[in-house]
Amino acid sequence: MGLPDPAREDCFSAHEINPDWYNNRGELLAGTGYVQDAVQDFQKALELDPQHLDAHPSLGFSTFRPASWSRPLPS
Repeated sequence: MGLPDPAREDCFSAHEINPDWYNNRGELLAGTGYVQDAVQDFQKALELDPQHLDAHPSLGFSTFRPASWSRPLPS
């Protein structure tokens, strides 16, 4: 059974327009050491909503973390 194809596509692509989704994933990434990837998510959240109150400080904090705190996502 499951969702019809159009509904499934809507569910899986809804995050593409949700700044909170990017901010939340950025927080998760930053908290686990993936700072460079977190910065990209915070920037995307701000691109979608320039007034996003949580993404601004998160981006600022992540931008100024020491490089030794960051690691790339595994391939």
